[in-house]
Amino acid sequence: MTDVKKPSLKERVKSAMKGAISAVANTLQLDFFAKFKGEDQREIDFPIDITGETVWATQQQMAALFDVGIPAISKHISNVYGEGELERAATLSKLEIVQSEGGRSVTRSVDHYNLDMILAVGYRVSSKKATEFRKWASQVLKGYIKDGYALNGRRLSSDPAALLRLAQEVRALRTSEKAIYEQVREAFKMSAADYDGSSEEARLFFARSQDAFHYAASENTAAQIVLARCDAAKPNMGMTTAGNVMPTFADAKVAKNYLTSEELRTMQILGEQWLLYTESMSMRGKPLTMARLLAKLDELIGVHEYPVFPGYSGALAPRRDQHVREQLEIYRKLSRNLPAA
Repeated sequence: MTDVKKPSLKERVKSAMKGAISAVANTLQLDFFAKFKGEDQREIDFPIDITGETVWATQQQMAALFDVGIPAISKHISNVYGEGELERAATLSKLEIVQSEGGRSVTRSVDHYNLDMILAVGYRVSSKKATEFRKWASQVLKGYIKDGYALNGRRLSSDPAALLRLAQEVRALRTSEKAIYEQVREAFKMSAADYDGSSEEARLFFARSQDAFHYAASENTAAQIVLARCDAAKPNMGMTTAGNVMPTFADAKVAKNYLTSEELRTMQILGEQWLLYTESMSMRGKPLTMARLLAKLDELIGVHEYPVFPGYSGALAPRRDQHVREQLEIYRKLSRNLPAA
């Protein structure tokens, strides 16, 4: 097998920084803030972008949040971009802030990074503070934003009815399956002692773990879900996440797009339980192999009395792709009044 030379850290960082000039400078008027209060009583206000459904943080804020230096934060951000984990255009924005300089207030345009980047940096720092923030953000913050609540302490304190509604919504909160599974993927990467992101073993590892979650929720693998539910005769081809637009092939072959709210909830519950386990192992310095991680995942699913994935009986991906193409062609013919994707 021919070894593929990986780009050096310097090359990846240089490549990541190339797009800096093309970053769009947006000036957003953010009137609401989410206050994070750590166990050590440190408090940081994060501006909320209700329209974009995210929060923003400067490198300085992330350094304070994770208790590391700004150069370390900058390095992690460069690596995230360099490795293609996140896209610069989707996670970076220039926001105006007012700061004190020489005894006077000055407005500066400063780079801010959204919640996806904050969490990506947090996973790489892999500290107690990062874990603390991850729990706060995934369990509370995204739900608040999704439901349109302004997390301004003064506002909630002065409006008991709003506070009560907020408490009721928090109890009913459901983190998106995508967010949870991305966190699970990061936990797998951090915990597996033999993990190599470029290897075929790692690809199979993630495919197997993903199917374990899908099977627990629906008793079907990802490919089986698509084969059973992708149907041109149904609205949006059977997808539960699509809007009134023509589905694309990329959308139609993703199993999670067909899951019910109950199935997504099951994946969320198992994902959260799995994160607690991997965090516990990481905090105690106990590395695990990919095989051991998969075995533990099956154990956890069984303990919660969900169906445990029995293993593959054959390759279904080619059949899935062909089925999606056929159904998509039929759906487009039946929906000529809709614009093609």
